[in-house]
Amino acid sequence: MINLVIDTNIFRKDPKRVNAPFLALRTLACNGSIQLYLPYIIEEEFLSQQIEDRNKSINNITKDLGVLTRKDYSDVLIKELEIQNNSFSILKKKLILDVREKFNLWCTELNVKKVALNFDQTRLALTSYFSGSAPYQSLKNRKDIPDSIIFEALKEINSEVDGLTFISEDQNLLKHIQTIGINTFNKLEDFIGKKEIQEFLIEHRITDEYFEGILTYLEGSTLEEYLTIDPKIFENKTIYDDSFYSDNNEAEIQHVDSPTHIEFDLDDISYYGNSLIGFNVSFRIEANVNLFIFKGDYYTVAEEEYSFVEDWNDHYFLVEKDIILLVHAKVILKIDIERLNASEEPIDFEEILDIESLSIDSIEDIELYENIEHKNPQEPFYDLLVQIDTETAERCGASGTFQVISIDDYMGISYTNLVDVGFHYHSFEQLKKDLSKQLKVDISNIELSEA
Repeated sequence: MINLVIDTNIFRKDPKRVNAPFLALRTLACNGSIQLYLPYIIEEEFLSQQIEDRNKSINNITKDLGVLTRKDYSDVLIKELEIQNNSFSILKKKLILDVREKFNLWCTELNVKKVALNFDQTRLALTSYFSGSAPYQSLKNRKDIPDSIIFEALKEINSEVDGLTFISEDQNLLKHIQTIGINTFNKLEDFIGKKEIQEFLIEHRITDEYFEGILTYLEGSTLEEYLTIDPKIFENKTIYDDSFYSDNNEAEIQHVDSPTHIEFDLDDISYYGNSLIGFNVSFRIEANVNLFIFKGDYYTVAEEEYSFVEDWNDHYFLVEKDIILLVHAKVILKIDIERLNASEEPIDFEEILDIESLSIDSIEDIELYENIEHKNPQEPFYDLLVQIDTETAERCGASGTFQVISIDDYMGISYTNLVDVGFHYHSFEQLKKDLSKQLKVDISNIELSEA
């Protein structure tokens, strides 16, 4: 049996615990292959974050209702507003209770052993606080107090069990944990993919026996035709990039288009139990994002960079822009274990693998594609001459823009039909974006010169 502790940031990535790695974790816990431990600080950090997320929405509603009760409405309507406000206050308490009850139920089902906060953990953590010893990054660094208590809880668990594994994305904490003989992993899926863990998963010996055949079949399949992406997994996700002129250089995704340039990585395939296999995928996807930009910064950038602008307050504009993202994700695929077990040689993997079930399980990373060194030598390069018309734009009051008369390469081949010649473009970069979509190449593989 493997003894395991999962850090807050791992729970945070899948708070509902419904993605493939957590489903595999459930299988391992329920069949007795692992024993999960949950220190008090990790539990409270995670639950408080979940409660805070839910409170934000309720607090905004009650705040707005409170404002309405101070308006010049009739006494009857004011009373109704007060009743609604009280109802949401009661709902807020129920939401908090629901978060704890659901998590406690999950802990019960997986036989999680909770580790209470005790005097020794606190005393040792505060002693390290004043001395600046591990895992503190500096003397009296208050931000490290929770990690220090987790550190002491892990030492306590490790002294009572035969080997302990800790999974966390906190590199500083992992660095210190490794010095006290505890095994560490950065990601839950890396832990699940470990050979020892794979062998614990029910039915894995069946899939392991035929894994080479499964890989061969997948490599010969046009998987990109079957990949389904639910746009909701991107909604309201925050991305960060220095090119965003907003506080903290962040923008929020509003909606996305269909993925392009899909690439699967079958070298890192894992079996999660529950008749699911998983592997990595990367793709590009066009997205619409919004951000709050300081008015002084807004006037320093090209006007055409934003597709929508709203005067938000005295200091900020709310703007929208279209960008291309590079997404790294984990996909899952259903496998019919019973049919595989009953099949005779040669195996028809088309019947065993449910290709149409291929779907995104989790988003691992999102980057702004335009800021990545990404010119692909396998994609064709287009060096094009563009003849433009600026006079029409000036006559119709669109000064500073142009329309396309023709687009040709140096061999005389025309590409004019790929764009709307009646559209008023603000720049060659804007025109290149339209051409890259039609030619299905990266924008960096297009060079435009005025004829």
